[in-house]
Amino acid sequence: MSKNIEIKMASDNGEQFYTRAHVDGLDGFEEYYQNLLTVADNLASFQADHIQDTGWLDYEVGTSGKNTLYSDDGFKCGIRRIFYVYGNAKTGQKYITQKMIRVNIRNFANGQQVAQLPSGFMKYTQTFYSRSGTGRQPIMVEIRSSGAVNVYIDSSNQSGSNNNNWIYAQFEWTE
Repeated sequence: MSKNIEIKMASDNGEQFYTRAHVDGLDGFEEYYQNLLTVADNLASFQADHIQDTGWLDYEVGTSGKNTLYSDDGFKCGIRRIFYVYGNAKTGQKYITQKMIRVNIRNFANGQQVAQLPSGFMKYTQTFYSRSGTGRQPIMVEIRSSGAVNVYIDSSNQSGSNNNNWIYAQFEWTE
């Protein structure tokens, strides 16, 4: 990259002209640039010390229909935790945890435990509603503090093949 810079300016009567400058001729430029690098380094250090992400991890599913929906371009079953640490010496360190689950399963019955999350992943029970197919009522997904993932199908949709029951959804919550 050239250090020569052309700057377009306008004279008092509105005529435009170009002037040239050199990076070394801009007073304070090196100090400004060095400060930007310091800020970027500090931000990277802050993120490394204050944000921890597990990435997507697989979990155990108890049906034969794991990861069968949108297998070419969809997501697979997974869980993820992102820890945010904040606070200072006066307030003490505090934590917020963002949790996520991706559910991609089919072939289950009403009230069935369809998956087991690792011990310690859940702090509190969470419930969500998921789309479940054309013309069908949403399916309730219950994730217990024990890590058990149970599904509950609306009574109007409980007849028929279990293979017609499916969930493809991502849920997120903060603890």
